[in-house]
Amino acid sequence: MNRAVQQQQAAQLLQNGAGSSSSRQALGSIGSGDVFFSGHASGLENESAGSGESSPRCSSSVCGQHESPIVGFCEHCPESSASLCAICVAKHPSQHRVQPIGDLRMAVRELVNESRVLQGQCEKTEDTIKRIIDGILTNASTAENEIKAAFETHINALEERRKELLKRVETVKSMKLSVLVSQAEQLKKKQVDLQRTVQNTTKLMESSECDESVLRQIFKQLTACQTCTSSEEPNNNLLTILMLACQVNEDDRLKFTAPQDGILLNKARQFGSIESGPCAKNSSIVGESFRKAIRERQTVIYVQLRDACGDLLSSFIAATQPTSQALLPHQVPHAHLEQAMPTTDVNATIISPNGCLIENTMTPRENGIVAFSYYPSIEGTYTLNILVKGTPINGCPTTIDVRRGRNYDEITTKGPILTFGKEGSGDGELCRPWGICVDQLGRVIVADRSNNRVQIFDKDGNFLSKFGTSGNRPGQFDRPAGITVNTLNNIVVADKDNHRIQVFDENGQFLLKFGDRGRAVGYFNYPWGVATNSHNAIAVSDTRNHRVQIFTPQGQFVRKCGFDSAYFFKNLDSPRGLCYLPDGQLLITDFNNHRLAVLSPRNMSEMKVYGSEGDADGMFVRPQGVVIDPEGHILVCDSRNNRIQVFASDDMRFIGSFGLGPVTSGFQMPQELPAPYSSLAGPFGAPSFSSTPTPLTPSPRQLLDRPTDLAVGPDGRIYVVDFGNNCIRVF
Repeated sequence: MNRAVQQQQAAQLLQNGAGSSSSRQALGSIGSGDVFFSGHASGLENESAGSGESSPRCSSSVCGQHESPIVGFCEHCPESSASLCAICVAKHPSQHRVQPIGDLRMAVRELVNESRVLQGQCEKTEDTIKRIIDGILTNASTAENEIKAAFETHINALEERRKELLKRVETVKSMKLSVLVSQAEQLKKKQVDLQRTVQNTTKLMESSECDESVLRQIFKQLTACQTCTSSEEPNNNLLTILMLACQVNEDDRLKFTAPQDGILLNKARQFGSIESGPCAKNSSIVGESFRKAIRERQTVIYVQLRDACGDLLSSFIAATQPTSQALLPHQVPHAHLEQAMPTTDVNATIISPNGCLIENTMTPRENGIVAFSYYPSIEGTYTLNILVKGTPINGCPTTIDVRRGRNYDEITTKGPILTFGKEGSGDGELCRPWGICVDQLGRVIVADRSNNRVQIFDKDGNFLSKFGTSGNRPGQFDRPAGITVNTLNNIVVADKDNHRIQVFDENGQFLLKFGDRGRAVGYFNYPWGVATNSHNAIAVSDTRNHRVQIFTPQGQFVRKCGFDSAYFFKNLDSPRGLCYLPDGQLLITDFNNHRLAVLSPRNMSEMKVYGSEGDADGMFVRPQGVVIDPEGHILVCDSRNNRIQVFASDDMRFIGSFGLGPVTSGFQMPQELPAPYSSLAGPFGAPSFSSTPTPLTPSPRQLLDRPTDLAVGPDGRIYVVDFGNNCIRVF
């Protein structure tokens, strides 16, 4: 349908505006396909015409935002934002029902005018799309020519270098050969001279006429031959036959040396780059934690932007700045259309259960990560749609379930909901348990350390199965400590006293192992904690080497962090617990430094630390296991303070604690590590420490006895390893 026909139909509808209610109801489709005018609109029209007053839903006849006449109201929006002008209708959520208000003919006229404005903008955008397509083709052709030219330049440079090196080889070869050939010719000549002189001398000495004068003549001939002094070689008096015969004038050294460090080769393999901006098809939301949010709590959604080739964007500028802004119309006749144009390539739309648009803020991060933060105020199902250049990214639109958050004060008051396990070696019994995790099937997996095995329970603590025995063969353990599962539900175990990591399938069948005792990269000295990220990379706290090492899922070394050569001060002093945060940062419990350390996912030397030694809120004494709950809280086993501390992951502020208990006089934790050396305060805000333990303030009631690790189940249950009581507490 062309524009002239549309205008003719709109004019006819305006002329028939006083017709039947069915005609008036059909008018709702003009300008907005999702705006509805119900049959009782005629009542509103008659009321307005009869009384000359606006509907009670409209406190003003003019929109305060756009200074346009009010044409309707929304049945879903709050009273303060229910009155809508034609511009507001165009921007309103499509699932909201809009009713006309006031003069219906005027309302239709305003909607028609707005439709014409939108139609004009559609034509301009269509022209812009054509120009962008032409620009893409032109830029692609230019890029192809530039790539060819750049490679030809470098290939020509390499070819010139190749020719120069070959020329040098030829020069060296010719020079060395000429010297050696000349020496060989001289040697041959001198050999003939010597042979002739010796023969003549022998004959003369054997003759009867050999008197003193003859002998002097023979002596002169021999010395002249050996010193190479002759009338034929007047300028070679320094060259003796001894030197000519005993020293070769050249050697065979001729070798090409290529760059050995691989830098040039790596640069050649990564020569140049193509910048094309983010691609919606290849971009996606990071992880699944965004699907659950907490009411009245700031929530962050992380999006990984990739280009059309699937590669990470090299900079956040390319991720957030629109590449086609210069091609958009510069002169827009209507200000509200100019405001509606996106200022970035990436935008998020979040709609609450009542249909209201939720304000969100975008923050660029490194390596193409973009963070969207929002504040949900009510419970229910929210709709999320993240757009790259107006196109939904992979997996969008989707939904977010917002519910009431956990109250950790209630946990402190109520205590554990159940406890399972007791000291022993039978099925379901534990002896100095250490690590714990919950797999994708909801099973609770415990590293039963002193029993040298792994036990598996259901969510209520009922024994299911076990695997492992004492030893150093594959599938055997020597005091296993940390334990976790990856996205494949494989079980990763830190086989501490065997100084290695073992990986099993979900049924406990051995898959692989890596590591041995040592200080070189890929080796361990009592590995304690393990953690995996969304890519199944394995982080290991190499405790007595005072570092953390990162490995591929197959056990190949990637990188490390921590100063493992310092004697009096260690960047990390006996790291224990590990946990990956949603944004890829690695959280470490720095055991002997009584603090938490947070490492950047890309720069392992970039470290932030929190906390110091003590028993106040936010302070630690020998922190161990750490985990993040579905609400984004960080839970830390403050082992020697006999409690679990809870922090906010965005700013590490203290939220609460639970599980406090007094220091008992019974069984004491074995001295796993030597006492640290006294030291001055270190870098990164590290507090000073000594081997003297910090006095603890006794708690009014006993609950946890040196908790070592914890895990959070899919239903929100918190499982805590109560080391001193040989059991698992469930909160």
